[in-house]
Amino acid sequence: ASPTKVRTESPLPFPGFDQTLEITVQNTGGKLLKSFYVDVYIGGIGGTKLNTTPYRHVPANGPVLSGYSTTFDFPVKWPAALVTSGAHEVCVVTYLPNDKPDNLPSDDTLCSILSVIKEVDVTANGDFDFCDDFEDPTDYAWITLNTSDYGTNTSWEEGAPVQFTGGAHSGNNVWMTGLSTDYIDGDESSLFTPVFIVDSGVPYNIHFWHQMKTEKYHDGGNIEYSLDGGVSWYTVGWSLPNQPNWYNTPFVTALDQIRSGWTDTINGWQEATQTIAFKKSTKAVFRFRFGADYDIIDAGWAIDDFCFSKDTTGGRIEYTIGVDENKLPNTVVFGTMAPNPAKGSSTLEFFVPERQEIKVKVFNVLGQEVESFENTYQEGLNKMTFDTQKWKGGLYFINLEYNGEAITRKLIIAN
Repeated sequence: ASPTKVRTESPLPFPGFDQTLEITVQNTGGKLLKSFYVDVYIGGIGGTKLNTTPYRHVPANGPVLSGYSTTFDFPVKWPAALVTSGAHEVCVVTYLPNDKPDNLPSDDTLCSILSVIKEVDVTANGDFDFCDDFEDPTDYAWITLNTSDYGTNTSWEEGAPVQFTGGAHSGNNVWMTGLSTDYIDGDESSLFTPVFIVDSGVPYNIHFWHQMKTEKYHDGGNIEYSLDGGVSWYTVGWSLPNQPNWYNTPFVTALDQIRSGWTDTINGWQEATQTIAFKKSTKAVFRFRFGADYDIIDAGWAIDDFCFSKDTTGGRIEYTIGVDENKLPNTVVFGTMAPNPAKGSSTLEFFVPERQEIKVKVFNVLGQEVESFENTYQEGLNKMTFDTQKWKGGLYFINLEYNGEAITRKLIIAN
């Protein structure tokens, strides 16, 4: 029984919260693995042992075949008092497989570094602000991960922005989705701030500078927040005419549906700012989320000179976290085709604020119509699925007409 992976169940563990550890163990023996014992240490071997009594694990799905693995939640949580900002060595030790001495004890121990995100107190008794121009290597090390699986496949890089002329907004460094290369097809990359401890009802200001070059409406980015360690994410603010320094579109198709954001070309460094408040005193983390579909790629998105601070200007609060995320848009919002590329079928999810008739026409790259239909959809979230088995491989355009307006989604068929 060999431990091969240990991680926190929460994608972004907050300091001061109990953490459940998810452990993967592989059967490296030649017989069925029916049970094994597990010990877990925080702070390396010889550190704090989580289980005070021996823990015998029996795989929930039955005995594990040789060469296969089982994943489970360790029953004793990493206690909040030990979950502090910074890197922690977490060690997993297995022993007594099938209640017998292990013939291969050399693979019984796994020690991994698990990072707990930095915490910044911006309450009444804390700091006034957190600002970072990305120049000092001893400052907070921003975390960048894949949006979907929290892996290391991400486009965000820190350094000099070769893709944009004129360099950084200040100094030399920025964060950008590819400093010297275009972002990738199907990009799903996120850049995470520290965790902020905030007071309820107090105005806070998010402020930074950015520029962008992406495929209009299809690719782009936004800012999202989480109050539960990265399990749930919500968009900060909306695309509204009276907020010229925030989002420029009510949707970016690569960011799911009903998510405002920035898209297209933002020439030169442009200021972005939003005044927010929190319904309850809490801990919050923000992420710069970038997404792309599977067609045109470009330079991407660069940010510089980020600040999160208490707002003392007396200005209007534009978004209240804990209240405004429950509001639904009053316009039709289409998501993105998934999967894309597709083989066999692809689904488009969308939202309509009221009963709505939608006409659909599908064209190939030669402009030939390959399918058309129209349906009436009820208020709320809906979806339409396209059977693509009879379509030839290549690029297709899904034209959707409603209320005298039209929008197009692109779909690649890999049949």
